[in-house]
Amino acid sequence: MAKKPSTDKTLPNMANYTPGGIIDMLGDARVEIKRLQFLEGVYKEALKARATELQLKGENLVKGEKYVGKYSKKTQERIVADLVREVLKDKPAELAKCFKEIEFLQLDIDPREDQS
Repeated sequence: MAKKPSTDKTLPNMANYTPGGIIDMLGDARVEIKRLQFLEGVYKEALKARATELQLKGENLVKGEKYVGKYSKKTQERIVADLVREVLKDKPAELAKCFKEIEFLQLDIDPREDQS
């Protein structure tokens, strides 16, 4: 049986943490998130390859020891920004109504190059 995933959301006591220590923990968290997202993709593909036709159609559940899954078809609508710009290229006032510029603070985290 697989290890039970942690759902612990207890906050660490960061009273003595330095900005450098926090950025290191944040960087580690992002690396772990990327690893888990990669694994999720691998597991999804493996499941899809092994699921029965009825499971893939959503007619039968996929049952594990801890979880149950069900496939379902979903539809999403997406706006194609380049197409909107092309269609409204001669109507700048209308084009301006379609877009909203936002400003936000982004934190980029990269491994230090002076560390091995």
